[in-house]
Amino acid sequence: MRLSHAKHQITGAWRKLAGNEAVMPMMDDADGTGPKEQSMRFDTLIFWVHAEKSVLRERLDARVDKMLEAGLLEEVRTLDAYAEAEAAAGRPVDKTRGIWVSIGYKEFKEYMHALRNEETSEKDLEYWANTALSKTKDSTRQYAKRQIRWIRSKLINSLPASKILYLLDGTDVSTFDSAVVGPAVELTSSFLAAEPMPEPSSLSSAAAELLQPARLHYEDSAPSPEKWTKQHCEVCDVTCVVESQWGQHTGSKAHKKAVSKRRQRDREAYPGAVLGDQEVAGGQESGDANVT
Repeated sequence: MRLSHAKHQITGAWRKLAGNEAVMPMMDDADGTGPKEQSMRFDTLIFWVHAEKSVLRERLDARVDKMLEAGLLEEVRTLDAYAEAEAAAGRPVDKTRGIWVSIGYKEFKEYMHALRNEETSEKDLEYWANTALSKTKDSTRQYAKRQIRWIRSKLINSLPASKILYLLDGTDVSTFDSAVVGPAVELTSSFLAAEPMPEPSSLSSAAAELLQPARLHYEDSAPSPEKWTKQHCEVCDVTCVVESQWGQHTGSKAHKKAVSKRRQRDREAYPGAVLGDQEVAGGQESGDANVT
């Protein structure tokens, strides 16, 4: 009975944490100096189910494949039909927010446009389908990176200096019960009974490394918010607001590799076209500048 009760409490905790996801960033300090340690309104226990980068990447890619199998394209068609109907009725939807910017919809827009064009060849359709799939997987991985960065740079720094956040290593699915479920049940039971809790960093080598707060990017020399310039890399689906961050991104190996893959796909889709000097990576918020 105690095990069943603890599992029930864990499920409730996950739901509560998910519901607080939009609230937690409010812990950031408004003066721009970074998040401040906050006192929690209630006694709190948080679990972070972690997976190593290579394993997480495979799981995220597989998740996108399952989304397609489960009817992602049909959902995109339904949304497009709704948007067209609303526009015809004089009520155009705002495609800059909500479900219209969700991962999976915006990445397949070009493919859906090509699909509706009767003059699109089978080869071009295949290209746009593969491009949309690749973009969706890239966006999903970028979103996961942002989540981890938020945990390490904001959540950890905002939590009180006490035993609240525990990392459970779910990299190996075959040991998930012993590495994640078992420890979570034991920790929850101790938490509910107000018993002494172990040091979070003692659970695994991953916990010892990742529960250390990441370095915050609030340097005295950083430009003030009014001097920020939003720049978006369409190839990697990454947005930067500080010039130094943009320089780091466009000079990174990951960006250069993504650009090279995009150009290769374009050459294969449009043989004979001059694509080597095309500009990529979007531009500033005003949209009047592209950066290679």
